[in-house]
Amino acid sequence: MKPRKKFVICLFGLCLAGFLIISVYFPFFQFQTTSPVLHADVSTITLYAHNVSFPDGEYQKKEVLGQANIGIIVDELLSIQYVNHPSPPDDLGGGWTMIIALYYNEGSSESYEILFTGSEKVIVYPPSGDSTYGIWPNGETLWDQIDISAEIIDGEEMRIRHLECANIE
Repeated sequence: MKPRKKFVICLFGLCLAGFLIISVYFPFFQFQTTSPVLHADVSTITLYAHNVSFPDGEYQKKEVLGQANIGIIVDELLSIQYVNHPSPPDDLGGGWTMIIALYYNEGSSESYEILFTGSEKVIVYPPSGDSTYGIWPNGETLWDQIDISAEIIDGEEMRIRHLECANIE
């Protein structure tokens, strides 16, 4: 056999072997994603936002009572895909945070703190307290989707309200 023909056969064999190895092991190296689990019967939601462009470190708050807006927020929360991967997103320069406090009909509450890190990437601090990375396709537009005027609150008041939402003494 000619050396050129041997080279082509070896190259083809290596490519085929590489393809087989990748196709067998690739599913094991993909990032697994899950969505948050929420209780049923949300009665009210309070949204808090802090953006680096807000003057004097203030926070903004929207009290959401209507079922249509509650449905939008719940659907958006359920669209977050948690990425079960230990390394952070590439871009941590987002600049704003949203806290979503859910209040249920039976009297319990829980809150999700979401740090927007760039494009669709977020760091989510769920009620369990264990932060995780995620992808939230429409997350950055949620604040504007809820057509309710925002109340301005200062940072200390926000910290107190956040602790109350998280049921922390």
